[in-house]
Amino acid sequence: GLSAGVACDFRGLSLSVSGYDERLPELLSLIASQLRTFVITPLAFERRCDALRRQLASFAKKQPVSLCSYHRGQLLESPKYSVEQLEAAAQRVDLNAMRAFQQGLLPSAEVEALVFGNVDVAGASAYLDVLNAALSPKPLSAAEAPKRLVRRLPLSPRTATRQQFIARNADEVNSATELYYAVGLDEGSNWMLLALLSQLLEQSFYGELRTKQQLGYIVQSGVAESRGVRSLVFSVQSKVEPPEVERRVLAFLRDYRRELVELSDAELASNLDSLSSQILDVDRRLPQQAGRFWSEITQRRYDYDRPWRVGAAIRRLTKPQLLAFFDRYVAEGGEDRRVLATHVFAPSASPSRLETNVALPNDFYATPPDQLDSRRV
Repeated sequence: GLSAGVACDFRGLSLSVSGYDERLPELLSLIASQLRTFVITPLAFERRCDALRRQLASFAKKQPVSLCSYHRGQLLESPKYSVEQLEAAAQRVDLNAMRAFQQGLLPSAEVEALVFGNVDVAGASAYLDVLNAALSPKPLSAAEAPKRLVRRLPLSPRTATRQQFIARNADEVNSATELYYAVGLDEGSNWMLLALLSQLLEQSFYGELRTKQQLGYIVQSGVAESRGVRSLVFSVQSKVEPPEVERRVLAFLRDYRRELVELSDAELASNLDSLSSQILDVDRRLPQQAGRFWSEITQRRYDYDRPWRVGAAIRRLTKPQLLAFFDRYVAEGGEDRRVLATHVFAPSASPSRLETNVALPNDFYATPPDQLDSRRV
């Protein structure tokens, strides 16, 4: 059997074909060549528009903890359309505009492909020839290449950049609080220390705020990444008001350093072994390996042996390194502590005045460099 798909994001279009048949190149050519010419019927257009409008309208009913993540992305990532902008565009678009857009699709493009499986170099090159022949794009200049940048939060050794919102769902009874600790780009051992710290404190954070303090059913922590910028994120959804939840998260982190100091060598070794094993648990099936390779390509990193190198390096991390990392990025007074607190209030708990319209300077992290040339063999 054969299968195919088309998807899009801010970077552009992605086409995929898979199967066991030798007619895969023919299928790829058919899909690529019809991107600009297939007939969009009025019925199909209205159905897709209606589905999109419904999806956007349902945003107001998202859980407050999800709204925290959304508002964080709106503040830190640029360019990024808001739900309101997308709703307005979905209401304006008509079939004629859609057809005009389709016909002018991809006047220039950078085509990058992964051909994976039972195929040799000549066969892989043939797939790319089929794609280029079907699309016939002009080269995409560096200035035209789509980019999404991530703003650098201001240093906040003892405070936090704070933004507050009210949930749009009038029936929502819960509020949510998110504390986002920016670490930055993948430099040195930072990514590995961040992953280790996240693994170590996850159960303690849940046990203290969910089990002991019973703040709410959603109490979670973990690592987040956006365009190569990594962070440690704490999220709580609760009927307790966000400023109080924020204070309790900060209190937990102040106390947690003592747990790190008291961490035994055996506990550290066990966690390092567990984390290394997780990283090395890759490529069990062909689609899984293809997905990992494609992720390296979309990140322009092309580091296909990364799991084995990182897995070995993680086992060499030490407690002094971990404490230094915590003190630098998380602890109050840290020299590189950059914190964003996002509060979403239930309508019934909204304060008389919100801290809104947080304006950050256009101080963006550098875009991770394209590593293709350095990875060539």
